[in-house]
Amino acid sequence: MAESYGVRLPADYNGEIPKQMQMMDVPEGEYIVFEHGPFDYQTQNCNVEQKIEEAMKNFDYASSGYCLDTTQGRVFYFYHDPERFWKFVRPVKKL
Repeated sequence: MAESYGVRLPADYNGEIPKQMQMMDVPEGEYIVFEHGPFDYQTQNCNVEQKIEEAMKNFDYASSGYCLDTTQGRVFYFYHDPERFWKFVRPVKKL
């Protein structure tokens, strides 16, 4: 299992990649998304982070018919753009 911090690029991108980053193909699969809408970074960031962490911790995967997919190669995503959202995207598979 790995987390991914970066940017999406077109599949045919062949431009320069900064040394501290790597290119990778992400396998297709099913995901669950924990998301919070727009918020003020200066005054609400910590509160939003706490809410998202609590939602992920308390989510009842069994009742959804899915579980986290920790198969090697599956990637957890994190998006942080306060003007748009705070989002965790986690790979899942059917039970």
